[in-house]
Amino acid sequence: MGKKFRPPNQKVDVFKYITIRGEDDCWLWTGGLVGKDSRPYFSVDGKKLLAYRIVYELTRGVELKSGTMIRHTCDNRVCCNPKHLEAGSHQENMEDMKERQRHGLPHHTVRHIKKLILQGVPYSVIGERYGVSKSLVSEIANHRVYTHVSLQDERYNDPVYSEEALAKGAIDGKGKVQ
Repeated sequence: MGKKFRPPNQKVDVFKYITIRGEDDCWLWTGGLVGKDSRPYFSVDGKKLLAYRIVYELTRGVELKSGTMIRHTCDNRVCCNPKHLEAGSHQENMEDMKERQRHGLPHHTVRHIKKLILQGVPYSVIGERYGVSKSLVSEIANHRVYTHVSLQDERYNDPVYSEEALAKGAIDGKGKVQ
């Protein structure tokens, strides 16, 4: 017996594979996830397209340019809720990643590393303590990476450490004021 004929998918068929919940909830993709990054792809006319991109285009009545990315305000890569989707550039997506700490070291760890650098702790010791390379510690020290992370984060009521006080050694290795 031969294969049963199945008509090709239309873009609107993408909704068959999405669990639609409340308007503010994530609408989760229930179809397969593809690739190293496990993204929700959907085939239309023989082309694999990102499911949330299709949803964005259908719900807004637009066709995105090839270089435009879809950013998730919820940071859930399988969410297809159009309220959680924004069009943007690769640069904006990278800025979101930094701001939301989706990759790299958490900001609190970078703050601790910066404090230890100012106290004169050897880069190799800092690297061993935090499981990072001596060269990454050097890049942090030389303001090549994590320049957006300050020594204090008011959101978490971190103690106030001025770079001047740290440079003078007024803070001991346990974070206590001397």
